[in-house]
Amino acid sequence: MTGPRWPDALAGHPLAGHPTAPGVRLVRAVVAGGASTSLGVAAHAAAGGAPPAGVLVVVAGALLIRLAYGVAGRRRGLPAVLVALAGSQLGLHVAFVLSGHRAANPEHHHVVAPAELLAYGGGHYLASSWLMILAHLVAVVVTGALLHRAEKVLWAVATLRATSGHLTARVLGPLAGAVALLRRLLARAITALPAAMNAGVPARSAWSATPPVSPRDAPVGRAARRRGPPVSRGALTPA
Repeated sequence: MTGPRWPDALAGHPLAGHPTAPGVRLVRAVVAGGASTSLGVAAHAAAGGAPPAGVLVVVAGALLIRLAYGVAGRRRGLPAVLVALAGSQLGLHVAFVLSGHRAANPEHHHVVAPAELLAYGGGHYLASSWLMILAHLVAVVVTGALLHRAEKVLWAVATLRATSGHLTARVLGPLAGAVALLRRLLARAITALPAAMNAGVPARSAWSATPPVSPRDAPVGRAARRRGPPVSRGALTPA
């Protein structure tokens, strides 16, 4: 049984800077959740709806960030991103519509059904304007494409870093071993060099304390016969 390819196997082991690492994963979730929330508020305001409460926007954004963090554990394709983004926009729009309806009629406790939302003629509901619906869908597609593009670039950079690190380790590993071996050999050679030089020089005895006489300094011919103490006259006179 063969294992997964190396880039796919790396995705299961979060590293620093990898898209599945906790820090990077949180940043991805914040970007996706923030983009979804901002898109929902903008679409709701563009459709003529009342501005949603700030607390509702914060709670909805935090919920979307948490959901995005849960699905960011692996790489997602463009269809999955578009479906998630469209679902989040639908949920945000319904939440904003319900909050606006209750704020406008605080004494009215009737629960608004989804069918009533679609049939209601107010400009801030989901089916109020086909032009706004089309603009909303275009915004979803554009935002989803941008998020998918950013995810693609992020995963490509992570794969490139992992691949380059793997190749660098494979190339520089043997080179570092060869350099270390060469250093050890040079250290041994430098250590053994003085001993080898001393082994080639013969030991000097006590008789060789005086430097030897070179052939040029040795007397030859008459100089050799004249060498010695001078002869006295008494020794030359016969008895």
